[in-house]
Amino acid sequence: MLSFNPAAPTPTPTNFQTLFSFACASSTGKEPHGRLTLDPDGTTLYGMTRKGGEHDYGVVFKIGTSGNNYTELHDFAGGDSDGATSDHGYVVQSGDHLYGMTTNGGHHDDGVLFRIKTDGSSFDLLHKFGETHHDGKNPYGSLLLVGDQLYGTTANGGDNDLGTVFVINTSGNNYQRLYSFGGKTNNGDGAKPIDNVILVNGWLYGMTTEGGAHNQGTIFKVSPSPSRPRPTPAPRPTPPPP
Repeated sequence: MLSFNPAAPTPTPTNFQTLFSFACASSTGKEPHGRLTLDPDGTTLYGMTRKGGEHDYGVVFKIGTSGNNYTELHDFAGGDSDGATSDHGYVVQSGDHLYGMTTNGGHHDDGVLFRIKTDGSSFDLLHKFGETHHDGKNPYGSLLLVGDQLYGTTANGGDNDLGTVFVINTSGNNYQRLYSFGGKTNNGDGAKPIDNVILVNGWLYGMTTEGGAHNQGTIFKVSPSPSRPRPTPAPRPTPPPP
């Protein structure tokens, strides 16, 4: 028979350890909504927080896998020249650079795509969402890195303000919309994607939170290459009169 003694001390677990506790102080972020990215060296973790930092717009940070050397790499400040509030996002790494997105900040607070070195230097905005007509807005997910290209989604913006799928080079060039969602009324299309896409057998796969036949979301696939318009046939020459 099992017995329970409420006065007995709770044993300290040996298979669990809290490595770091976020706080309200401006020196750390708080409320991380995403996941961690492990450096190829296997000793450093990178991540973002949704809030906290000096401006309470979140931070990019790194920490050793042993829990030591927590370092704030960037403190988001919002406004036109910086990001703000990373919802469900995380950074991806290529060499000594990290790439990520924030839901807000940038042009009209529509979100940004940024690049920063792993030591915290050289923070750059590669794209401000919503700067052009029908551009995507407010990315909630993260990026997929394939070679020198980054793929992602936005929850808003596009032709119908129901979100987009996009691609951009890691240099910040060649930003292109791959798809603009139309919602339930557009032949049962999806709407409002809030997470990243994956690449399988030459197709990008993802999900939307709304839209579809029952307006409860969809699973979709889309080509990772922008659609090319069909060439217009050259007009036939007019035959000379007889």
